[in-house]
Amino acid sequence: MATVQVHESSSQVTRRGPEERTVAEVAMAGSLVESAGGIGAIVLAIVALTGVLPMYLTAIAAIALGVALVFEGLANVARYSQLFTEEGAMATARTTRVETGSGVTLELFCGAGGIVLGILALLHIAAMILLPVAAIVFGVGLIFSSGTRATLARHLVEGFHGHEFSTLVAREAMQAVMVTEVCIGIGGAVLGILALIGNAPLILTEVAMLAFGCAVVLGGLALSGRMFTVLHH
Repeated sequence: MATVQVHESSSQVTRRGPEERTVAEVAMAGSLVESAGGIGAIVLAIVALTGVLPMYLTAIAAIALGVALVFEGLANVARYSQLFTEEGAMATARTTRVETGSGVTLELFCGAGGIVLGILALLHIAAMILLPVAAIVFGVGLIFSSGTRATLARHLVEGFHGHEFSTLVAREAMQAVMVTEVCIGIGGAVLGILALIGNAPLILTEVAMLAFGCAVVLGGLALSGRMFTVLHH
């Protein structure tokens, strides 16, 4: 009887292995695209702060951040589908599932909204209003989606049967990233509100985009680095 149980357990792990790797690869790809968009936004915001085509570069930075959030949101959709549809994958309450799905949806909407606002600003349609609004949108997106991303990432890491210590380190690192993203999201949203009031709107928006870029890179590299280690273990 014991032999049969071991055999069934082994076959079950083998069957789940390719699925777990696929989700991890999707997560890593989305996180790498997210990091690339964040790096682009950082470079554009820094150049804009020096006075080189500030409005245009800030608008492009907003588009880059929007693309980064959309790709990360799509990767989160893959993680969400895998974690919550697989039988026995997560023993969570229905409310937790709804909150997680809402966070993923909000991230996609905020990313798409940022892209639209950036494009409209490039077309000189109320740029000094739309760019601060984009900063507020990104701030809200980071605040409300950071917990969701941390939850999905944590369960994705725990889904791999690695060392308990490395899993604990990964969990703590992602928790720290979540706190950082929330703080940057609040700060960026405040900068966007101040910019809307009229206090040096372009400069404040550039600083907000720079901060958002740092948060996006931090979150993307944190997960993609962990997934790379897991996939090549």
